[in-house]
Order: sequence, then C-alpha cells, then structure tokens
Amino acid sequence: MSDGVRAAVLFDEPLARHTAWRTGGPCDAYVVANDEEAVQTVLADCKAVGWKLTVLGAGTRSVVREGGLEGVVLKLGQAFVSCAFVEPDLLVIGGATPVPAALAFAASHGLAADPALYAVPGTFGASVLMDDWHVASARVARSRRVGEVDAAALGPRFKGVVVEATVRLERVGSIEAEARFRRALKKPDIPPSSWVVGARSVRAELRRASLERIRLRQVAIPVEAPELMVNLGGGTARDMHLLHRSAVERVRRVRGVKLETRIKWVGSN
Repeated sequence: MSDGVRAAVLFDEPLARHTAWRTGGPCDAYVVANDEEAVQTVLADCKAVGWKLTVLGAGTRSVVREGGLEGVVLKLGQAFVSCAFVEPDLLVIGGATPVPAALAFAASHGLAADPALYAVPGTFGASVLMDDWHVASARVARSRRVGEVDAAALGPRFKGVVVEATVRLERVGSIEAEARFRRALKKPDIPPSSWVVGARSVRAELRRASLERIRLRQVAIPVEAPELMVNLGGGTARDMHLLHRSAVERVRRVRGVKLETRIKWVGSN
C-alpha cells in the first residue's frame, strides 16, 4: 500500500473474526480504512497491481468459506459511523453505520422508514446498494476519485464503496416514529439476512415442514425464527451450506414449495 494511508492492515487475517456468521478462512490482507483518502488509495492500489478487492460490511448476507478470500478485504472504520440532518426529512448516514442504529436515531427525531428496512441487520453502505431506500444523493469512493454519484447508478452491481448517502425519510413525529420502530422490531418482515426466499410466508412454510430445532453439528435453525440459521460456535460454512440444502429439499418434498438461498457464498473451500 502507498505510504501515508491512514488505515490498519492485517495480513493472513481469519475472516471468521469479522463476519456475522463467524465463518471464513484468511484473506491476504484485511484493511480497515479510517478516512476517504485511505479508501480511495486502497482501491487505486488494488487496481494498479491487479489485486482482487472485496468490500465487507457487517457480513450479514455473505458466508465466507473456510478457504478464505484471495486479495484484499476492505472494511470502513469507525470514522464512517455517523448520522446527521441536512434538512428536516433528509438524513445523511455514514457507510459503516449499522442500519438499526441509524433508524433508531431517525425515530427519536420523528422520522420513519419503509417497514422492511427495520429488519436489515447490516451496515448502511451495503444496504443502500441492496435495499429500497429513497436515496437523494450518495458519496462514493472509486479507484480514481471520491465524489457524488446519481442515486440511479446505485445497485447490487455498483462498482465502488459508499462512504455516505443522504436518504429521505417520512416525518411522522417522534411518538409515531418510535411506535413504528417498536412494532417493526416485535413483528419484523422476513429480514434481508434470511437464508431463503421464494414463498409468500417463508416462516410459516419452514414451520410446517418441522424445521425448528434442526441442528447440524454447530449450526442450527432456531425455533423463534426458522428463516435464519445461527452459528452456535465453531460452525463452518460447509455445515451451513449442507443444512441449507437439506432444509430447502425438505420444504420442497413436504410442502411442494421451492425455496432458494438469499445468502451469497464466497471464498474457496
């Protein structure tokens, strides 16, 4: 990496330490960037030498396999955790900010979001590319520069790192906003980190297929939320994948419903 980059770098770092699923072998270099210049420099250096680059948020929608990832894994540091108002209904949110924290902040100031967003467990930078936010503007880092992009350019295939974005929320007053926030937490929609899609009521179909309490070594399907999988400690990506495939097949056989994975499986075995 270039001299003067304000970033922490760890080599041969196990990614199980940094992902929500607690799986994953090492990457060649794990970089935590602490300012925009560091992000842009990492992107430029990787492009210049042909290193593979993976941007990691909270790791709630990706399961890293035990073989790990080649190249550089980039994560935004604490400097990118922020929420601030630019107008009464416009909130600018840092890319590393946990979505639940951002929405709790918004609710305390009388702003409400789309109900589906309350169930997003990961970071805002990843969510703004994959979920339905009303984005007014976004500031992103690319290998050549850091600057504003049109909101229409954002999406799952976007090449760049969202360092912050401004979103429009509904102003409903503090009492109503906090009430909606509490209701969403009590009865959330199937969260984006769910491991399955393909049925109108995923939770109901999984329960009807008697998948509660199913366990494979240290990976289990919880009773309270069978649309999720949990790592009980020491579970592997291979175990998660096998449990997922077995559960999908059981639902197809017992219920006649085809489910598909919502998880992105990355890295080598």
